[in-house]
Amino acid sequence: MSELKDVRQKIGDDRLCQLVDGLGTERISVLIEPDLPSRKVEFSRVERAGVTGYVPTRVAAGSPQEQRHVEERIATTQEFLKEVLGEAPNWIQAARAFVAIVNGEQLQRIARSPLIRAIRPNRRLRA
Repeated sequence: MSELKDVRQKIGDDRLCQLVDGLGTERISVLIEPDLPSRKVEFSRVERAGVTGYVPTRVAAGSPQEQRHVEERIATTQEFLKEVLGEAPNWIQAARAFVAIVNGEQLQRIARSPLIRAIRPNRRLRA
């Protein structure tokens, strides 16, 4: 029961949960977020019209050792996903996520992995 709860927490989306439960048979495009260390964002203090605030100025690269760790984690996750999916998923650097089309069984296997932080539907955003 605990494992199913963990799977549902990683997924969170009702439609994806139905797919995992075997209620849906379609294949769906998802974003798969590996369990990576959080990015470190640097901020600058800004004053406008008498109001002080902070705005992000850049994402810190991290030490070479931290960068290697992240790259290794991404490669390991990609190999795991390739094994589950039968093909290599696409990596989206800006989103720090893989995009793949999955069925319910694959989705469940992926969500059970400790390499994965979250799985979300891949939706088209509109302006």
